[in-house]
Amino acid sequence: MVRKILLFLMIVLLFGLVGCSDPTSDDVSIVIREGIDTIEINQTYQDPGAKAKAFGFIISYEVVSNNVDSSVVGVYEIQYSVTYKEITKTCKRIVTVVDQTAPVAALIAGLDTISRNEIWIDSSVEATDNSGVEPTIIISGSVDTTTVGEYVITYTISDESGNETILYRYVNVVDQTGNLH
Repeated sequence: MVRKILLFLMIVLLFGLVGCSDPTSDDVSIVIREGIDTIEINQTYQDPGAKAKAFGFIISYEVVSNNVDSSVVGVYEIQYSVTYKEITKTCKRIVTVVDQTAPVAALIAGLDTISRNEIWIDSSVEATDNSGVEPTIIISGSVDTTTVGEYVITYTISDESGNETILYRYVNVVDQTGNLH
């Protein structure tokens, strides 16, 4: 019991001495907590925050600014601040929003085997991107419907960040009997 009372008195004395002394710049600190600071576009960002101390004791801090927009590729800042008895310290976190995911695309089903001299209509592709912006589709290749053979149509689907998906459509022009020769 006496030990508990002595421990209590020492703690009260310690807090009293800390509270009475004027803090120096070294007595106050703020640092960012570890966290994931690079995210894919349109992901939810969870700010891990900061850790502030005065005289070794954890104290509260404030978020001064946070301009993170996870829907736009870019570099953003979160600024934290702590003030203890006229001493102010700040730190900042850099958050990077990237787009490293290629567009998702699929061939639209179509009639890709035709008889010679028939008209071939390209069914194209469906494509979406995680950015929410419609991707660019470049189509290359051609089909000579007057000549029997296999033709390749290439679809290059790209987003604003330069990520690409490439799909191929194989079109067969056959003679009236269904042969490629």
